[in-house]
Amino acid sequence: MLNSRVFVSCPPGIEPLLARELTVLGALCVHETGGGVSAEADLETLYRICLWSRLASRVLLPLRTFTLGDSDTDADTVYAAARNIEWEHLFDASVSFGIDVAGSTPGIANTHFARLRLKDAVVDAFRASGLPRPNARTRHSDIRLHLHLERTRGTVSLD
Repeated sequence: MLNSRVFVSCPPGIEPLLARELTVLGALCVHETGGGVSAEADLETLYRICLWSRLASRVLLPLRTFTLGDSDTDADTVYAAARNIEWEHLFDASVSFGIDVAGSTPGIANTHFARLRLKDAVVDAFRASGLPRPNARTRHSDIRLHLHLERTRGTVSLD
């Protein structure tokens, strides 16, 4: 696997410590941001971060970033962006998945609604590929997805 952009979240105030830790673990192009650190990492480094980081809260691998515009169609934009991800290459329909949503946009103030639109997109993508429908669970899921909404931008990530 080539290097991928990742976002590693952490409690506020410890971003400099996390940046140093990620560098020691092999991450490249490390950059502190509010609430975490963005970096580049290959698959081996991602595993090292997940196993050995003492400061990381979450390791998010962005799958798709998209622009949100008209508040009346934001939910449809989330669906369309997620629907075009090749989910069947990321996980099998036999595993369950859960979704966490953070943030809001003018068109999506309710994170539960955004979660439902993302879930529909994943399920519809599996069905369109002729595969069985994976189960969505709010708790104790095998795979976690993360949707981050911020004003005019959304990002779907594998957690």
